[in-house]
Amino acid sequence: MNFARFWSSVEVRVPARFGKPALVRVWGGSNVDAGEARAAAQARAARALDFFAGRLDDYAYDADLIREEVVEEFADEGGARLAVITRNRYGALVLNTERVLFGDIDLPSENLLLRVANRLGRRARDKGFFLERMRAFQAEHPDLSFCVYETRAGLRFIVTNRELSPDAPEVDLLFQSLKVDRLYTRLCRSQRCFRARLTPKPWRIGLPRPKARFPFRSELEQKSFNFWLAQYVAKSRNACAARRLERIGDTTMPAAVRRVVELHDRYACDDDASLA
Repeated sequence: MNFARFWSSVEVRVPARFGKPALVRVWGGSNVDAGEARAAAQARAARALDFFAGRLDDYAYDADLIREEVVEEFADEGGARLAVITRNRYGALVLNTERVLFGDIDLPSENLLLRVANRLGRRARDKGFFLERMRAFQAEHPDLSFCVYETRAGLRFIVTNRELSPDAPEVDLLFQSLKVDRLYTRLCRSQRCFRARLTPKPWRIGLPRPKARFPFRSELEQKSFNFWLAQYVAKSRNACAARRLERIGDTTMPAAVRRVVELHDRYACDDDASLA
C-alpha cells in the first residue's frame, strides 16, 4: 500500500507512433523529498519517450504507487497501520487496507442475448444469483466468513473472520470463484492493498468529474477542486456507496477486521439513502 508524500511532473512531447504528436504529462512520486520525486518523474519521462519512439517494447506504468490524496490514516491497537482513506481521481473517498479482504462483484450488463435467455427460463444473473453463489462458496469453505453488501452495480463482500493480505493464496481462489473483476484482482496485487469506494460516483448524483485532480499543479486548480468538492459533499448527503445485506458464516471478528468493517460502514452505508 504505497502512497507518496511528494509528487512532481514532467511534460514530454511524444512522437507520432500512435497518431499525432502530443504533450503527455508524466508523474513521479517519493516519500523522501521533492528532489527524488522530480528525478522519478524525469526517469519515467525518459522511458515514455523510448517507448513511443519504438526503443522499448513495453512501458510499465508504476501501478504500485497510488496517486491519490491521503485524507485520513488509521492504526490498529498496537499502532501498526491498518487502513488509509484516500480521494480517488474522480473525487470519491476510498478505503485502502493491506489486511482485510474486500471484493466487488459487478453484475453483467443486460443485453439482448441475456434477455432472450431469461425468457427461455435461464436464471437471471442478478444480485440474488450472486448472493446464493456466495452462500454456496462459504458452505464449501467454512474457514472463510463474509459480510455482504449491496452496491449500485452488484455486491461487495468483506472476509470477516481473519486477516488476509493481497498475496495470500486464498485470494485467487476467492476472486476467481466469486467472479471478482479481473482488473481489480490485478491491482490488488500490484498495489498491495484491497480497496473499497466509500462515497458516491459523482455522475450518479448529478455532478461531472472534477476538472482538476491531485496533486494540484497550481492554486487555481486547488480552488477549482475545492469548489467542486463542496458541491459533491452536499449532493452526497442522500446517497451512499453500499447497503449491508447479510452475514455468512462465523460472526466473530478479530479486532483489526472489526475496526475496518466499522470504518467502512460508517462512511459507505446508509439504509435511508439511494445507492450511487
